[in-house]
Amino acid sequence: MQKVAFVKDNFSKVILHYGSVSEKADSKFITKLFKEAFLKFNLNNVKEPINILTDGGSENKGTFSTWVNHFNAPPVVSKITARTNDFPSSNSMAESTHSIYKTEFLKGKVSQYKKQHLVSLDAFVDYYNHHRFPNGLFGLTPFEVINGKTPDKDFFKNQITEAKLDRVIKNQSFNECAFSR
Repeated sequence: MQKVAFVKDNFSKVILHYGSVSEKADSKFITKLFKEAFLKFNLNNVKEPINILTDGGSENKGTFSTWVNHFNAPPVVSKITARTNDFPSSNSMAESTHSIYKTEFLKGKVSQYKKQHLVSLDAFVDYYNHHRFPNGLFGLTPFEVINGKTPDKDFFKNQITEAKLDRVIKNQSFNECAFSR
């Protein structure tokens, strides 16, 4: 059975990078995944601090902790473990990605073969980043947000108000009932 790990941006919710292994995803695998993500997005040269939120699993310790603690590039990189004094909340955002992958995409099936699994993962990441609209992004996809669009909870406010009034007018004309406020 294939195991998967995702690297996500916390604000845009975009999946930045992902990987799959047939054995347990250990600390070396997670370190390799993050190194690839840092290279892919040129994160070694950003000025702002980078916080990596993880759970307390063994895959997020060992080699991965050593890599984070000895990171010597311009950004300050720190690892924050969920459900600790540093971060009392859960890492539900990361867990939800796995849940969405399993329920909406795999539909309960299990990937046995790496090649098949990688094709499935590629399709899922495209769907998740470009065609799915998480509630907190207010009608935007993660890809739109990471590319500069700002989530606005009032974005659809006028359209919803106009649609509501239009629906009332259509309903009144259809059944000739009086509308009172």
